[in-house]
Amino acid sequence: MEYIFGQVKRKGRIIDVLKTVGETHTDLKDNHIIERKYSDSIITDGFYVVDHYLSKDGADGKCYDWYELANHYRYIDYFTPQKAQIEGDIRDTQDALIEVDEDRLQAQADAEDALIELDDAINTRLDDIENAICELSEEEE
Repeated sequence: MEYIFGQVKRKGRIIDVLKTVGETHTDLKDNHIIERKYSDSIITDGFYVVDHYLSKDGADGKCYDWYELANHYRYIDYFTPQKAQIEGDIRDTQDALIEVDEDRLQAQADAEDALIELDDAINTRLDDIENAICELSEEEE
């Protein structure tokens, strides 16, 4: 069902109207709230039906109905649809930060291992030098 809200001049005054388009005719009465969800927003229209003043069958096979409305209001919610996107972006960012942190921790562990290996190599080399000096000293005596 398609809901088209607007204003027209009827009986000399400007009124709020609703045109419905669908496979069958509508018979709206009293108060209604219609919520339509789109990718970037949720539109909520509330209204009171004053008069169902016209029904027609279209050449396209669709049914058209016109209503006079009172107390029509529209609320457009841009936040709710984007909230899910924002929450997804937050989760993705957190996952990326965790991955970066894990990579940093691994790089730090690799650097520490390299430093330990370097320290061992330096100590081994120093021991070799000390032994060589001792051997030279013993030979000179």
